[in-house]
Amino acid sequence: MTFLDASKAFDSVNHFTLFNKLLANGMPIYLIHIIAFWYQHQNMSVKWGNVASTTFTVTNVVKQGGIMSPLLFNI
Repeated sequence: MTFLDASKAFDSVNHFTLFNKLLANGMPIYLIHIIAFWYQHQNMSVKWGNVASTTFTVTNVVKQGGIMSPLLFNI
């Protein structure tokens, strides 16, 4: 048996590399622009108890729980 722990795998996807691979695989440029806009304009914050941090941008994340995330991660 082989086990794979991919719990941090979605955190390691670089956006720039992902978009280049999508382009190389023949995805239409307008779809890449939509995905790029979506990922480049997301803000994150950390919540601890009832306190939330200030927002910050992230450049190496595929959204966990997103419907397209497994596909984007596999690319």
